[in-house]
Amino acid sequence: MVFNPLEAQGILFGGRAHGFFGGKYFNDLWVLDAATHTWMSIKNSDPPEPHMNPGMVYDSANHQIILFGGLVKKDRLGDAWVFAISDNHCQERSPEYSPPPRSDTGMVYDEHSQEVILFGGY
Repeated sequence: MVFNPLEAQGILFGGRAHGFFGGKYFNDLWVLDAATHTWMSIKNSDPPEPHMNPGMVYDSANHQIILFGGLVKKDRLGDAWVFAISDNHCQERSPEYSPPPRSDTGMVYDEHSQEVILFGGY
């Protein structure tokens, strides 16, 4: 989950239902409006495959969310996605250099350098 300060919204991606390895995985996006405390589903084009625990960060310079990796069953992912908030569009990216697959990472967006910093994970 990340926070979009421009619209005072929390944005949630994916997750898992019952059972650690046997449960259903999700690839849906939800917005929590901080003012009204209500959830709304976001319909997006071409979402990532269902998974949990990706690294997520809000990119304030481009008003988008960047997602990396995550977990599906016992497999870690190394995919990178950008979700453009303005038009609810997801797009997979293939950067020239990328960390190996992982989940449960720490990610921050550095506004000064306009870079994403990723740390650790499983």
